[in-house]
Amino acid sequence: MRDGKANRLFTMAALAGAALVSGSASAQVVLNRFDTDAEVSNWRFDFGGVLHSAIFDGTMDADGNAASGSMKVTLTFDTTLGGNNKGAYTRDINPALDGAQLQRLQMDVFVDPASAMDAFGNFGYFSLVVRNGPSYTYNALANANLTPAGQWIHFDTALSGPVDSIRAVTWQLYGGPSQNINGDVTLWIDNLVFTQPPPTSAPPALVLQPLIPGLEIAASLGDAFQRQDIRTAISDYSWLLPLVSPATYTLTITNFPDPAYKSFEAHILLVGNDPSPGSYGDYNEANVVYLRILNNPGGSGYACELRYKVAAPGSSIFSGPLVASFVTPTILGTWGMTLDGTTATIFAPDGTTRNGTFGDEVLTNFDQATVVYVGIIPNAVANIGQSAVFSGVSVTGTDTELAEDFSTLDNWVVTVALDPGGVILVPVGAIRKLIWPVSAAGFTLHSIDMLAELPMWPLSDLQVRTIGTNKLTILGPDPGNRFFRLEKQ
Repeated sequence: MRDGKANRLFTMAALAGAALVSGSASAQVVLNRFDTDAEVSNWRFDFGGVLHSAIFDGTMDADGNAASGSMKVTLTFDTTLGGNNKGAYTRDINPALDGAQLQRLQMDVFVDPASAMDAFGNFGYFSLVVRNGPSYTYNALANANLTPAGQWIHFDTALSGPVDSIRAVTWQLYGGPSQNINGDVTLWIDNLVFTQPPPTSAPPALVLQPLIPGLEIAASLGDAFQRQDIRTAISDYSWLLPLVSPATYTLTITNFPDPAYKSFEAHILLVGNDPSPGSYGDYNEANVVYLRILNNPGGSGYACELRYKVAAPGSSIFSGPLVASFVTPTILGTWGMTLDGTTATIFAPDGTTRNGTFGDEVLTNFDQATVVYVGIIPNAVANIGQSAVFSGVSVTGTDTELAEDFSTLDNWVVTVALDPGGVILVPVGAIRKLIWPVSAAGFTLHSIDMLAELPMWPLSDLQVRTIGTNKLTILGPDPGNRFFRLEKQ
């Protein structure tokens, strides 16, 4: 078998035809992949009374790799041999391997369905063995009835017993009394490897980072187009009710990803004539006004676009008209739009504005109910884990007005977010956030008020969230001294 990933592996040592390779999984000591017919010569018939043959077969490979193959072995069993009705092949290893540096032994076996069967309907009793020390002590690691035929059987066994000086690997197929095999059994052998334990890594680090109070919405899932939105709990925010009059909708951004995170987006949505809309509002809902602000994908600065669609459920907002757009160098501050009938003005914190018009169809598709959404979309895999912080949303000139400072989320429905855990209310007075990598499997956060030589600290009662590749918890407002650490469970 040829791994097919040679560009991701590197040879570190050679052991009489064996190679120590390291890749994305645990390192392996490869004894045989049978990439070439020369590897068959590594094996010798060791013991047993059966007639035998071993050849290279480039048409059979456990991984289906046409550029590799396996060792084809035919054993001719004869019941007159009694207890010697068996065959074993051995692969010597020089210099010997120290099993303390290894973890498991693996091998693939394929049985020809035309092979002679034993008295139990199997194809003999199979053993996978390491030979240890100068006397080649026989240490069987796996013993099993060999079945089924016609498919690759993967042996994967832990090392145990004497393995401090592994001089060889042997496999044996027994067909003597009880099994009573009479005739040919044909096997293909592939992928004889030892695996090594994964490297021990340093304990994960807890990192303190600054906080900005407000509503932090993070791209917390592994989805480049996740809609991380919240929406208003009521639907009284139409610029067309009770009469057509100017209404202004604003979103204040206090933190935003670096410009290198191209296309990361914040937005305000107005959803018309559905008093209880759900997730993916820009796509699923029929009537949408869509103001988005994003790291300019085509250059420097920040792009702002106003789009809309009507009577078009289950369709992209980008199938609808572009009403107005601009690019500006400023991101932090208050963005918004003023709507008056079919006219619209969009504006940025630095005073940049653009005007545009809707079609008359908006007048009858936002006149019964209008719900406000705010949120983010990462828009690129590289942007997953990034977040934006909003300090306010306002709606003025409507039947019901809104002045939101995000001291609470009482006015909002959070469950429309694809991951509500990525919607984080950071209270005024919060002092820091603690983060550590998601990859720290089995570690939990513990805390204590005074340092003490205790084997275990109490489990922290702070809420822990998963944001991209990190876990996160908010500290504060400051309750006094508190010490934190991660403990392995």
